[in-house]
Amino acid sequence: MEVNPAQLLENGYIILPQVIPPEQLDHLRRGFETLVERQRIVWAEERNLEDPPGGVWETSAQPRVFFQ
Repeated sequence: MEVNPAQLLENGYIILPQVIPPEQLDHLRRGFETLVERQRIVWAEERNLEDPPGGVWETSAQPRVFFQ
């Protein structure tokens, strides 16, 4: 597999085809959707009074979810 590092600098991501087997994609997608939904609840609970109901989810141009 050839990777073009310039693509990462240009786009901010690199697509690596066939790294994850297709039969695992739905499970992986559901897992990430669960992480995002849980984080959205946290952001809503942590928001300031003047923030919109969704907190960071609504105020950030690109809200990030970090996991380990």
